[in-house]
Amino acid sequence: MQKKSSTYQFYNHLANLLGVPCNETVEFIPYESYKNSVDTNKFKIYQDWWVAKPKVVASKVKALTGTSNRIFARKTKLRKIDKPTVDSFLEENHIYGTTKAKHKIGLFYESHLVAVATFSAQRNLAVGRSSELIRFCSKNGTTIVGGLDKLLKYYIKEYRPDHIMTYVDKDWGSGRAFLNLGFELTGERAANTYLVNKTSGKRTLLVEQKEAGDFYIKNTGSLKLEFTVNSF
Repeated sequence: MQKKSSTYQFYNHLANLLGVPCNETVEFIPYESYKNSVDTNKFKIYQDWWVAKPKVVASKVKALTGTSNRIFARKTKLRKIDKPTVDSFLEENHIYGTTKAKHKIGLFYESHLVAVATFSAQRNLAVGRSSELIRFCSKNGTTIVGGLDKLLKYYIKEYRPDHIMTYVDKDWGSGRAFLNLGFELTGERAANTYLVNKTSGKRTLLVEQKEAGDFYIKNTGSLKLEFTVNSF
């Protein structure tokens, strides 16, 4: 029997997870096509993402197709959360997992954690006390309507920054949610090249060209967005 291609298996598996076909919404990019991928209007799903975080990818597609479970932020409760809690949540629900952060805030719905935002320590810059929003995500399969707005307002009230900035991976998002809240696009971060482990899907930033790896992938860079607090 002929073995099904990775592309066929992807679309079949994702359709089974979602309950609907998604060929018109997303484009699967298998490892062998990384160097030859062309721009389309579809959301690109790289095979390493699918290997490493299939539930997160499926959740992203649900959001794109408007089939996520919607919870209104006004029905949630805010709470500061500890490192083990945020690490576990981000590893399960964020495409790039967890990272270090100074401040960690969660939204809870019926006692369940459904969204988190993490922030860096503040630094004194020309714009005043500045902080970076490092991670924001909701629980897989769930959209928290007004969740980002609620988390930002809580952080501002509790920690009084003058300025907040964040980066949005252009491969994963458009930054529209931040722009709708008053953030301004102020620049872009250059593309990075990563080594990709074919088995685990893990990406490692390429430091030297001599490094060995299964595959290489160059992303499209990141958007830099900034927000002046007194405009909130």
